[in-house]
Amino acid sequence: MRASYALPRTGAVSETGAIGAGSPAPLQPEVPPAPAAPPLTTRQQRLAQNSQILQDAVSKKAQATQVLQNMAEGKPAAQGSADMKQAVSQAQMRERQARQNAEAQTLMQMQGPKGYKRGGRISEAQKHAGNYPKGHLKFHGLDISIETAKGETRSGKDMDGKPWKVTMPASYGYIRRTMANDGEHVDCFMGPNEKSMRVYLIDQHHLHNGRYDECKAMLGFTNRAEAEKAYKDSFSDGKGGKRMRKMVRISISEFKDWLKNGETHKPFKTA
Repeated sequence: MRASYALPRTGAVSETGAIGAGSPAPLQPEVPPAPAAPPLTTRQQRLAQNSQILQDAVSKKAQATQVLQNMAEGKPAAQGSADMKQAVSQAQMRERQARQNAEAQTLMQMQGPKGYKRGGRISEAQKHAGNYPKGHLKFHGLDISIETAKGETRSGKDMDGKPWKVTMPASYGYIRRTMANDGEHVDCFMGPNEKSMRVYLIDQHHLHNGRYDECKAMLGFTNRAEAEKAYKDSFSDGKGGKRMRKMVRISISEFKDWLKNGETHKPFKTA
């Protein structure tokens, strides 16, 4: 950028070289104004609001806890602190709510694009080729691609060409750099418990002939009942239970070892 210059008149120059009235001053560069910061997106505004709410809740809980501690030590209590236990409880509730809001926003960011729910813009050919936007996340070190997020519609056609669609009870996708019996990645459902160290493996069989189809991994679920319900609810025909032949619970470390060294194209075998 070429700098521009102003010519303010501050004084005239005398015979001795001194500046007097009426002469131009030396050239001074004009400093260009700093560029304006881009406006925050709606998502950034929500994240900022949730972050501020969380900070306020943590601060209020700390203040209430300090008052209770002072009262327990026999120190003078502040005016209006007779019911500080309730204040602590309310502060904890606000903190939990703020954390849940922040986690929800984080999950929304991780899931990214909206999977199949694109108003028909994703063709059957794209689905089979996997050529459409997906979300990505990390779960205990595993790289996972999300095809359809929880609450969105997954659709397709069955073997007879009949269309089907279902609202997904859990986020559904696959574990990258793996291979299942169908020649594609190992599929997985993502539950709400990101700290769960349990993995529930389901041997899925075909309805029409009863032969082994592939393994479905249920990640992030707290117990068997929760994982089983999510699996069964993901079928629009209500026959998920007939497809499920066996469910095995293993640890996340055992699951990683199976992905790396096991026969992932066959039904899971217990030791």
